[in-house]
Amino acid sequence: WIDAPALPYFAMAKGCHAFHYAMISSAYAASQMISSPILGMLSERIGRRPILLGGLATTSVVYLLMANVTTVFQLLLARATLGFLSGAAAVEVAFVADLTSKTDRVDWVNMQTRLQS
Repeated sequence: WIDAPALPYFAMAKGCHAFHYAMISSAYAASQMISSPILGMLSERIGRRPILLGGLATTSVVYLLMANVTTVFQLLLARATLGFLSGAAAVEVAFVADLTSKTDRVDWVNMQTRLQS
């Protein structure tokens, strides 16, 4: 949500109307909802670290591309992609749970969840 405060202004500069902005915001949430179980299952197969590192690298590239969008559709596509990649939040929680002992797990997962929000 790095770009959340500036997104309405950025969208208006690209010619978005209220309906377009609602679609852009909804695309993020819908993509995240769809990707969380997919990325979770994938992390069980290939490991959590590749999912997290790949998501971080891809997110960086998408933010760079998003800075150069010229149309509303490109902005929508960029936000949907960012939403899909943010589905890795569940993988982050599982990664923290894997690294901690049973006695400290609740505290670490709680801290990690607070840092995400």
